[in-house]
Amino acid sequence: MNKSTLFITAWNISRDAAAKFGGSVKSYFAESLKLAYSRTRVVTPEACLKIGGKLWEKNGMSRVYFNSDVVAAAVGFEYDTYKTGNIKWASLGGNSLANGRANSVRTMICFGKFWFDTADNKIHARGDECRDLSLISVVRALKAAALAA
Repeated sequence: MNKSTLFITAWNISRDAAAKFGGSVKSYFAESLKLAYSRTRVVTPEACLKIGGKLWEKNGMSRVYFNSDVVAAAVGFEYDTYKTGNIKWASLGGNSLANGRANSVRTMICFGKFWFDTADNKIHARGDECRDLSLISVVRALKAAALAA
């Protein structure tokens, strides 16, 4: 989609919003432009494979699964452990994290399921959430990483 088409789409969205909710068309244009731009940026299976996902195909279904290393890199989770497996230090998005809280983040990332489904072109997540990291924020981070790839 070129800029001309993008702006035409944004103006149409803002006209519809002004007709439905009232107000001026110009007041809706900024949000309409963001919405039109977000519709143009879709995640592709190739982008998911580029960031480290693994392709799975069976019975006509096609998915790209993300392992814990890819998810940890996308959300910015880093940690180191002692020989016993206990966490020595951890950070999430560059901010220091307590060891107990880091363990819950690590558990969520390791035991959660994260995949891109080619049927609906969306990234999905399943698993338990923790205090410092939600499934929605993981999906957003994976989407941002795939769009940047």
